[in-house]
Amino acid sequence: MIRTMGQHTEQPGRTQRSNDLAQPALDKASQIERSLSETGPGNGFSPLPDHASIQPIPGSAKPVITVSVRDLLEFVLRTGDLGGEGDFVGPTRAMAGIRGHQWVRKQRPQGYQTEVALAFRVEAEDMVLEVKGRADGLLHDSKTALVEEIKTVTGRWEGVADPLHWAQGKTYAAIYAQQNGLISMDVQLTYLELDSNQLVVFRQTFRIDELARFFHELTSNYLEWARQQHRWRAVRNRSIESLAFPFSRYRPGQRALAVAVYRTLTRGERLFAEAPTGIGKTVSVLFPALKAMTRGGLDKIFFLTAKTMGRTIVEQTFAELRRAG
Repeated sequence: MIRTMGQHTEQPGRTQRSNDLAQPALDKASQIERSLSETGPGNGFSPLPDHASIQPIPGSAKPVITVSVRDLLEFVLRTGDLGGEGDFVGPTRAMAGIRGHQWVRKQRPQGYQTEVALAFRVEAEDMVLEVKGRADGLLHDSKTALVEEIKTVTGRWEGVADPLHWAQGKTYAAIYAQQNGLISMDVQLTYLELDSNQLVVFRQTFRIDELARFFHELTSNYLEWARQQHRWRAVRNRSIESLAFPFSRYRPGQRALAVAVYRTLTRGERLFAEAPTGIGKTVSVLFPALKAMTRGGLDKIFFLTAKTMGRTIVEQTFAELRRAG
């Protein structure tokens, strides 16, 4: 987060990420700082690696794209949302949902596992998709192989299982069955009506070929979109890497602010800065923010202004940046 204000430049209260992620950014930022001190604005900032959520496999050029089960389903099956109508009703409802989950789990037999972490990698020719998530419950013994999703509902509910909840359970079942050599697996959806404490249970058995086909179609659709995103990011990054500072020289204080912003964003820290009016704070924030996007971990920029005039300055600055490359 970057916040700019009034009189002088400050950079207090950093919160640094783990050293293995932060150190390369620190080294690169030091090089950039020296470069900005020694060369003109035309050189801009050095190009940096791709988006943080897309990581190369060691020893391979393939990028690995990681997505949660929830995000995968909500994106591919876009017909609604995995939550119910009561999701956004405040902390009381949230706590009731947590207690409901706990109550249901207490009814389960010995050997029942809760919050089971599952992950699966789908390797395509050009990239790898890693799907991760946590199943609410899992029971696997000599008689049963079952994955359970628990949902709490309030108010008007028609007593019908949500197709997205089935998809969520089937995704976890597909991963677990594949990794454990099962020929079939049960998916159970358990709805707890909080107003009446009534349980409604839906259960269905799926063969491994059904689960595998479902999972393949799901991930294939997401991979197609991921390829388009990856290609677009590559084009975006090349454009940003060639972008030069849009003015012939830096004003006093601009270079220091730009370096501070870049270092802050690539480290995942926070920066509070004060600078005199007229220093050119807007371009000193936006230019390094764009450059930091090629480093990874930053995919969107939100620039908040207090007045319409501030918005106009931002729009003018982007126009200057476009003209610069």
